[in-house]
Amino acid sequence: MGQNSEPQNSKVQRGFKVLNVGDVECCTVKMNCHVEISAYSAYGMCMETPSKTGIVTVGGATVWQGQWCGTLPNPRGVTILQIDPFSCTVEGKSQTFDTHISAAAAENLGKYLEQLEDGKVIVGVTGDDPSRRLRNALPALQQLEVDVGDIGYRSSFAFVAQKGYKEKTILDKVLTEGRSHRNPANLDAWIMGT
Repeated sequence: MGQNSEPQNSKVQRGFKVLNVGDVECCTVKMNCHVEISAYSAYGMCMETPSKTGIVTVGGATVWQGQWCGTLPNPRGVTILQIDPFSCTVEGKSQTFDTHISAAAAENLGKYLEQLEDGKVIVGVTGDDPSRRLRNALPALQQLEVDVGDIGYRSSFAFVAQKGYKEKTILDKVLTEGRSHRNPANLDAWIMGT
């Protein structure tokens, strides 16, 4: 799509959106990077509920998985992945912050987000319960236009953001445990630009 025909980016709930990373002035480089995110939340006791799986794919490749009551790890809290939109790959390792159990983890999440360079594209996904001790990370998340101060216990959220360009943030959040158990936060997004 040309610059004038690209859709305006806005926060969405439930569905497909496009995040336009921007123009490169010296030369033309096109990028089309497909990102799918599905969070998961815990619910009840393991013996009482089937397993719940969260997944992040970038360019069709699975780059993160988590699971409640299953054989996969349970990366509880908030996980952040840095995305290279030109190669449509994850840069480095994902970072998980257990904001369910630790206020210090929430502080570390906030510091991690604050130290990212402007222009960096990131994906955020939650597992199990992100909410219990999240408060210390809320200001840094809000700087990205990830407004999740209203989420409840065992809720879920997922987002794609570009640091320094909060108007481009795409966010889905599910506010309650019951609703998140049935249909957790998920996004289907394209990161595009020239």
